This record gives sequence, C-alpha cells and structure tokens, in this order.
Amino acid sequence: MSQNNRDAEEKEGQINNKFYRENKKRLYAEFPNKYITICKGKIAETGEDFFPTVQKTKENHPAIKHCLIIHTALLTKRRRAGLGWQMKRTLIK
Repeated sequence: MSQNNRDAEEKEGQINNKFYRENKKRLYAEFPNKYITICKGKIAETGEDFFPTVQKTKENHPAIKHCLIIHTALLTKRRRAGLGWQMKRTLIK
C-alpha cells in the first residue's frame, strides 16, 4: 500500500470517526439494534445483520478506503453485578 493510499485511508477514518462522535446519540435513537456503516462521513447502509450490511456497502460504495461499522445494540448502560467478594489491589515489591 502506497503512502498516498494510507494517507487517504487515514483521512477518511478521521472523517468517519468525527461523524460518529457528533451523531452518536442520534444514531442509537434512530436505528435501534441495527448495523450501520459510515463511509466518507455519511451513513452508507443500515441493516439487521452484519454480513448482508457489509456486502451491500461493498457493492454500493466500491471506491471507499475506510468504513466504520457500528452495532447500535452494543451501547448499553453498564451495570455492576455483586460477586459476593471484592478484589483488592496489592503492590508486590
């Protein structure tokens, strides 16, 4: 991979990540439990299953260099479960 291709891929990655950070709440609200592909700073495809969504993205957007794939069901509030014991951090010298 040439340096120009790496630079283009890195630039697209930065654009995709910026779009995701700015629109994260909206994406999770509008597309619950969906796979979303983000290419060139826009939503490229959405779908119920991972592989068909990725395939659709490859077919409809063949010239992309970087694509961000997220699953909106994975953002949940973290819950703590009681284990009945606690770990203590110790320093061994």
